[in-house]
Amino acid sequence: MASSFGKGSQAFWLGIMHDIGKISPAFQGYLRKIFNGEASSCEPHAIWGAAYMYLLLAGNMNLSDGWEQYCLPIMGHHAGLPDIGIGALRIESFIKENKDAIKLMGGYLKGLLVDNKAIADEVPKVEIETNPPYVREHTTRMLYSVLVDADYLDTDSHFNRDKQCLRKSWPELDSLSGIFTRQYRAYINQLKSSSCDDVIRIRDNVYTQCIEKAEDAPGIFTLTAPTGSGKTLGYLAFALNHAVKHKKSRIIVVLPYTSIIDQTARTIRRILGSNAVLEHHSSFDVSIIDDGALVDKYMLASENWDAPIIVTTTVQFFESLFSNKPSKVRKIHNIANSVVVLDEVQALPPEMLGPTLDMVRSLANHYGVSFLLSTATQPAFEMIDGQSVFTSLSGREIIPDYNTLFKKMRRVIYEIYPGNITWDELLRSIHGLDQVMVVFNTRAHATKLFSMLEQDDGTFHLSSMLCAKHRKAILETVKQRLEDGLRVRLITTQVVEAGVDLDFPEVWRAIGPLDRIVQAAGRCNRNGRLACGKVIIFEPEEAGTPGGPYKIGVEKSKMILKQHDAEDLHNPEIYREYFSRLYQSVNLDVEHVQLYRRDINYPEVAKKYKLIRENTAMVVVPYRDSAERLQQFQAFPSRETWYGLQPFVVNVREKDILSYSAKGYARMITGNLYEWFGPYDENLGLTDLYFDPADLVI
Repeated sequence: MASSFGKGSQAFWLGIMHDIGKISPAFQGYLRKIFNGEASSCEPHAIWGAAYMYLLLAGNMNLSDGWEQYCLPIMGHHAGLPDIGIGALRIESFIKENKDAIKLMGGYLKGLLVDNKAIADEVPKVEIETNPPYVREHTTRMLYSVLVDADYLDTDSHFNRDKQCLRKSWPELDSLSGIFTRQYRAYINQLKSSSCDDVIRIRDNVYTQCIEKAEDAPGIFTLTAPTGSGKTLGYLAFALNHAVKHKKSRIIVVLPYTSIIDQTARTIRRILGSNAVLEHHSSFDVSIIDDGALVDKYMLASENWDAPIIVTTTVQFFESLFSNKPSKVRKIHNIANSVVVLDEVQALPPEMLGPTLDMVRSLANHYGVSFLLSTATQPAFEMIDGQSVFTSLSGREIIPDYNTLFKKMRRVIYEIYPGNITWDELLRSIHGLDQVMVVFNTRAHATKLFSMLEQDDGTFHLSSMLCAKHRKAILETVKQRLEDGLRVRLITTQVVEAGVDLDFPEVWRAIGPLDRIVQAAGRCNRNGRLACGKVIIFEPEEAGTPGGPYKIGVEKSKMILKQHDAEDLHNPEIYREYFSRLYQSVNLDVEHVQLYRRDINYPEVAKKYKLIRENTAMVVVPYRDSAERLQQFQAFPSRETWYGLQPFVVNVREKDILSYSAKGYARMITGNLYEWFGPYDENLGLTDLYFDPADLVI
């Protein structure tokens, strides 16, 4: 495993040493008790191998740096990667207090190499690397990942050999590349019924340029193209051809929102088949797979990402790379030598960009990863002043003349509503429209307008307070009504902005971050069937904006729109200006993650690196068969039943769940999981709780 990133010799020693502590009399006694059915507390063994490795290294080097790449993975292969300082203290204390243990391990290791010539012949030199702290920190993570994954796989092969066959039953990337090439033309032909010829030609051109650029040497690439120009098929074509050309191991498609992952994974499965794609995220509904063997294969591959194509979330991808826990870190070594597509890359949280992009750079420079940064609003990371982490992140653009492409794909007219708009004015403006989408910055605003509208079968609402299964059902209904020419008024928050395949003739968007505005515009006249769609940018009279970088983004948008005409939003260079201003006004490492990485403090890095910073609790809401799914999970807790339950979960603030529980609206199931007994509206989902004083009268 580690040979894929040039660390095979280090990994050999991890494999030899990680369980050497099991020769101790105490651990052997524990095994005998367990075998005889007696109660016994487990004896620690990981510290033994870490301590002996530390002694071996002490004879070869000054222990100021480099030792942690061997010792910390061994020490933490069950409990998690420790802080380097605490790790050193524990190891030195063990050596001081366990002289007999050191002799025991030395004798055993010597005997092992004498008795087993096959192992003795393979023993590599202990290689010491004195790299900069961030490089050492990342190397230790990757070595930890291969050790943990190899340990799990070895255990699986002992207890259940059938699993190994399932793990190896995924198709090869070169065969998938051939399938994709054959299926692409048929797929484009299907789109002709819903898209105009000009749009089809543009999508085909994007596809062709992606294939041509795939021949280039590995590194960092950008795909800057307007919404609706076929980026998904384009970047998949690039990834497959680039992977085959440069012998990459897998393709990982990373998206910021669960609301668009289902759509992307469905598109890929439609072309390549269900047997080719692992969809790994919190809202994946395992019930869509009716093949039991394929379900088992999905469950196994979700552990370590040993599949040809993975579709996952930004949170899952990056938080795993910064974690210190075995179950999360197990997969990250399989990111090495892969093609990673960061779709809607502009959505990376600004306050975590420092460590995030440093990790991207490290994976590209040291682990053979080719990155493709895909978006209609390219953030231009390399333009940020004084940020060394952005060095070398200047990607090669797949469509050099993207300005011309944006002009050709101009399908909407932007208008700015003069002054602040009252609720009555907004209501009158959209009341006579048969098909319109209104996007707000806050759920409170979306809920208010929805409640003011006439409630009929053509009025819909979307927000994060609906579970994923509910949102998916509404989106499918909305999409079908749009295609059938029926009345649709969709009042929503930002959950539909990026990548969701909707096509409205008119979109109203509350003033927000500039990239969010253009993403909302991507849901207007998406398929080019109208001469021109209309996007109206408005500012509600009643203030309301999420805080943090989002609020800063709103202010930067207001400044830019005062200095530019609304139609300048068709110019992609305006977004480079916007992001440059935004990043200069935001702390790009608000939790000082890079300082903890420099100090090689893995627990603190894992604690501080959170893309969703507010702690939340998960509540299972009463929607469709959620009660049955919850019952299955409680009766048979497993990854499969958990995946079956997740599409029915809504996240609420952790600080609110206690008050909800006290009122009887939520009941704890386990840990951070609750069952919801409070209001769950068929339109609004999990609603805020407003208590009538009359409820207190008995």
